Amino acid sequence: SSTTLTLTDQTTGALVAATLTSNSGATVWTLQPNAALSSGRQYRITLTGGAAAIRDVAGNPLASMAWNFTTG
Repeated sequence: SSTTLTLTDQTTGALVAATLTSNSGATVWTLQPNAALSSGRQYRITLTGGAAAIRDVAGNPLASMAWNFTTG
């Protein structure tokens, strides 16, 4: 859900409004920001795992992880 996969503006600390969709097999997920991202700014994508968050089809929890990127 949009609470387990988030996009944060690292300059302001604010969550970026975005739509999360998946393909028919739920094997590819796409996070589409609702507005253009600001140029030259750093953002963080966070995946939240755990028993009540992202799990595989067998129910095994994903380890939470995050990574940053900077827009051009």
